Amino acid sequence: MIPTIEPRHERCGACNLCVLACAFHHEGAFGRRSASIEIHKNEREGEVEIVIFDEPRDGHKACDGCLNEDRPLCAQWCPVRALLIRRN
Repeated sequence: MIPTIEPRHERCGACNLCVLACAFHHEGAFGRRSASIEIHKNEREGEVEIVIFDEPRDGHKACDGCLNEDRPLCAQWCPVRALLIRRN
């Protein structure tokens, strides 16, 4: 069963470690294009939005919750715990 990853936008510092970890999970290399997660930062407002793709789009893979891992890599590598994991 795929865990639900709940973004906590207000905690995110837009470091993009989650994005790199996700891309590594999918491709075995660090990057951004294949990641199932994107970070959008509005510099003017100081707001951050965490977007998790539940289906493939524009080269991004759908989130599979890192089924072969104990915890999704995005959550493991987030230094501020901006991604909450819920197992259904």
